[in-house]
Amino acid sequence: MMSIDDQTAFVVLQEGSGGEIIAHVFESYGEAHEHRNETAEYRSSEPVEVPASIANHPEFPEVAVALIDASQAMDYPDEDVDDEEDDMDE
Repeated sequence: MMSIDDQTAFVVLQEGSGGEIIAHVFESYGEAHEHRNETAEYRSSEPVEVPASIANHPEFPEVAVALIDASQAMDYPDEDVDDEEDDMDE
């Protein structure tokens, strides 16, 4: 991952050819927007502004994708969720 020295980074979320989501981090809005134009055959998000301190973390892309996946799979919890957590503690 690149090192971002400014206070702000810009993230573009892009759908891959297999339907997977990929997070791309850029130093400027212009670079992020240019990437979207260059890869217009794939769906992508508008650039999202994030603090550079977060974007510089080596696990940021994986965390961002995990949050996206979780948001797309939202549902009401099962009634026995507490029981499952107790089983995990054992």
